[in-house]
Amino acid sequence: MIERAEVDFPDRGKGAPKRYEHRRGGSDRWWHSRRRYVFLVHGFKSPEAGAQVNYAGFRQCLQSKVDSTLDELVYVIWPGDQRAASVPDYGASIEVAEAVAPYFVDFLTGDFEEIAPTAEVVFVAHSLGCLLLLETLVLLARHPEHNKRPITVMLMAAAVPVSTVGRSGRLRSALAGEKRTSYVLYSPRDWVLNWPFRPGHWLKHPNDGFMPEAVGLRGQPASDTWRDQWHMEGHGHNDYWSSGYVAERVAQVLAEKPSGRDLPERALHERELARSSQLAATQTCRLDRTLPRRASPRR
Repeated sequence: MIERAEVDFPDRGKGAPKRYEHRRGGSDRWWHSRRRYVFLVHGFKSPEAGAQVNYAGFRQCLQSKVDSTLDELVYVIWPGDQRAASVPDYGASIEVAEAVAPYFVDFLTGDFEEIAPTAEVVFVAHSLGCLLLLETLVLLARHPEHNKRPITVMLMAAAVPVSTVGRSGRLRSALAGEKRTSYVLYSPRDWVLNWPFRPGHWLKHPNDGFMPEAVGLRGQPASDTWRDQWHMEGHGHNDYWSSGYVAERVAQVLAEKPSGRDLPERALHERELARSSQLAATQTCRLDRTLPRRASPRR
């Protein structure tokens, strides 16, 4: 049976400023025996139970693509369960994501650094979880001694302003570096990234631009920001974790395809993948609504 590992960032109580902590779930044997760790980071309006269901569904989608990767998955749980029913609520969710980032850094530079100082890390993040991830990587970039490992970033429906990851953007350093590789999965049909993202983010961070466009809407900025930009045709904001087409793309990266190919061979592979994935693009994987047993927390 494949063991499930997680990193949890529970709220330590009411009040301002918010205070969190990190807890590592799973056995020490599991954590000390991986060569690669694939962290899944959910978005806003996702209580823990909903995040667990999405992760379990994504695991099922991925199983038919790269079964060996299932034992590398780490579920990241953060308090992204704000109502987000209005623009002000969305702004509050942004605040929580930004507040959790330093605690994620504490985990990566502390407990995790001791466990696996050079292991490869892949982050697969969705929605506002992309902002949490990028804020974390910006803080991590300020500590060169902790930037020796290869890091791959996959952003799905990223609720992050395009301006912040451009050449002079405040989050650009999250994607910079010889050992960092970034991918973006986007959909122009994403209603959430048009509303409430645009006014919600503008009200919270007006310096990021007036009613800014989200990265996850059209995969911007310029292509030199990303190793690849993938248009998830027809996908709504909440379709990513249960999408066979998304799982195909993630599996492609995890299997390091087409990293070892020359450009002509890569182009052929891309066309073949697109044809084979036409059906998957419109399919959703079956979601197992039975929650897995919670990993035992370890500090």
